[in-house]
Amino acid sequence: MLCRFLLVFGLFCITGCTSTPRYVFDVQVANQTHDLIHVGLVKRVPPGQAVVAEWTGPEHVAMGAPQLLGHKWGTALKAGEGVTFGSREADFSDGTYLRAYRSDGTTEELLGFTQDDPGRADVPIYPGRNSFEIVVEKGRLSARSIGWNAAAPVEKRK
Repeated sequence: MLCRFLLVFGLFCITGCTSTPRYVFDVQVANQTHDLIHVGLVKRVPPGQAVVAEWTGPEHVAMGAPQLLGHKWGTALKAGEGVTFGSREADFSDGTYLRAYRSDGTTEELLGFTQDDPGRADVPIYPGRNSFEIVVEKGRLSARSIGWNAAAPVEKRK
């Protein structure tokens, strides 16, 4: 009986100790420009790692689903509008971004915006709450944190 208990307990400890942590992201975005923008959440994807649909950027669409290149990417926000991407779970905590484009272009057209383009902003986000205003400063699209991330990062384990 003791041997069976120790075996079950040992297996429980091994599976419990090796589970992949899951993180929760809440991202709030407000468009404080005078233009229509497109925003979305993106994860940097290392070679060989699968793309996660909720974290897909235009470059991932081009490589994995070229039939969608003529469609719009992300969420369109008119001047003064906002959106909340609530409670997105992921098994990664870094390499995650809020991306904004100062464009109403298709996914294919957005591929022309490089990381240094003044019409594109990539802003790191962290597990927990994130809140940003998208603005134009000195002719460049940028994001200002508006302090919603006062709470400590949230880690949720399976």
